[in-house]
Amino acid sequence: MMSTWGCCQSAFAAFSKAAAKAASARLRNMGVVRLAHNWSARAEICERCPLRVLHANVSYCGRPFLRLIDRDPTIDGCGCPTRDKAKSPDEHCPLDTHHEAGARR
Repeated sequence: MMSTWGCCQSAFAAFSKAAAKAASARLRNMGVVRLAHNWSARAEICERCPLRVLHANVSYCGRPFLRLIDRDPTIDGCGCPTRDKAKSPDEHCPLDTHHEAGARR
């Protein structure tokens, strides 16, 4: 029975994480939560990334989250808007400088 609900739990976890990231981005835009001190330089790097996708005049790390929920971040990106991702001090790129799976430092 647990295997039947495995996909739902995974999707629920993905939606929960995306909702938390969206709420954090909104709070950052309101000035409640701190910005990464070098966010503009980080955003510049995101704009040159091969995972970057432009959708409805918004730059995303891969296809937007709701367009591809089940994803491998190193292949598909995370689906976050790159500007919001760059402003978050807790976010990191899914790729390293060699375009392989990145790691948090």
